[in-house]
Amino acid sequence: MDPGKTNHLTAERWQQIKAIVADALEETSAADRAAFVAKQCGRDTDLKREVESLLAQTTASFAECVKNASVPLRRDTSSLTPGRRFGAYAIIRELGRGGMGAVYLARRADGEFEKQVAIKILKRGTDTDEILRRFNAERQILARLDHPNIARLLDAGTTDDGLPYFVMDYVAGNPVNKYANENHLSVTQRLSLFRLVCSAVSYAHQNLVIHRDIKPSNVLVTDSGEVKLLDFGIAKLLHEADAEQQNVTLTMHRVMTPEYASPEQVKGEPVTTVSDVYSLGMLLYELLTGNRPYKLNSRTADEITKAICDQEPERPSTAITMAGVQTDDASVQNLPAIEGGAEKLRRRLRGDLDKIVLKALRKDPRRRYPSADQFSEDIRRHLEGLPVRARKDTPAYRASKFIQRHRFGVAAAAILALALIGGSVATAWQAHEARLEKAKAEQRFNQVRKLAHSLMFDYHDQIAALPGSTQLRQRLVKDSLEY
Repeated sequence: MDPGKTNHLTAERWQQIKAIVADALEETSAADRAAFVAKQCGRDTDLKREVESLLAQTTASFAECVKNASVPLRRDTSSLTPGRRFGAYAIIRELGRGGMGAVYLARRADGEFEKQVAIKILKRGTDTDEILRRFNAERQILARLDHPNIARLLDAGTTDDGLPYFVMDYVAGNPVNKYANENHLSVTQRLSLFRLVCSAVSYAHQNLVIHRDIKPSNVLVTDSGEVKLLDFGIAKLLHEADAEQQNVTLTMHRVMTPEYASPEQVKGEPVTTVSDVYSLGMLLYELLTGNRPYKLNSRTADEITKAICDQEPERPSTAITMAGVQTDDASVQNLPAIEGGAEKLRRRLRGDLDKIVLKALRKDPRRRYPSADQFSEDIRRHLEGLPVRARKDTPAYRASKFIQRHRFGVAAAAILALALIGGSVATAWQAHEARLEKAKAEQRFNQVRKLAHSLMFDYHDQIAALPGSTQLRQRLVKDSLEY
């Protein structure tokens, strides 16, 4: 977009341009986008020119992000030599390079105390006004963040040739997914580790900072299990992000890691804290399955844009096969074995964790978790067997969660109930048997009484007339009375 003309745009005109560009980015090919723009702009040539200019910058910058992300970074000849001093620190070796600068391992060299640090310095040849502004912004951002899970800013300065640098904690660790895989962490352990990442992101949000580039390589874990969130190089202060949306002369260049970017980042729409929630969802998905949720045949800008904006992510539980996790990484394939097999792992992910991850990955920012804190809280509720907010609250669901939380108590109560029921049944049966025996006894008693009555009266009277029967009748009366 021509800066000389954007100054004359009204707010309504700018909103119209942004709306057309956002809708055009939904189209899957350049031809479809051109046809869509022509239809929306009609005979308004000025509007069409502005839209095409902004769309060209937007798609070009995203394509450049994809290109940069797919090509391995190479060391250049400007790498600093060991021993080079930066204030009180001396360079040991280069650790890595990014699009904006290089990072070096250094040590305290003034003899005050021993300490290793990481020094980030702007890469020569890219010290434009925009890059310098972003680099200085990163220094200011890190200076205001003091959290146990965020790498601390220790010092800052400028080199002899005018390039800014800053000194920060050196984190000797591995990316969070690699650490989890190599240490064979269970699902529960991975969730606990992830909650520490959420804590760091939440703290940054509370300090009006959006990270905008959360990915495994920016979340390191030390051998002792300490989590550190790195690289606020493309982070934005919230008030700066708001100002960016108001100022139509600002560049639309977007710096991001395409695979972890939110739909609104890809479309060039306003980025908020829930954009970080989306990236956290991508990170958790990969931690739990070893995969990313979108299936790509290639890594073209159009395909990545369509996948992020239109493709529904696969449920984590369905990314698990009977043979294990769908990945060539053998360390990730150990996860089913840790959880007791692929089927048990699938059951572990099915339900709460499926819903939690997919809620964080919703296309519409308004339907995601409002904050990293609420994302982490739902994971805590899952770990403690409480109903999670990502699932519909029904009596049956709440009852199932209650049973899971109080498994032994419910089992004991069930056993007691069965014992009471069994005792009641046994007592009732015994009472029934007693009634039968009583009825049988009464029947026999009546039979004996009837027999005694017959002996005493009927037989006695009939033998009374027999000679010499007196003694027999006495015996008959005696025995009948006994009966």
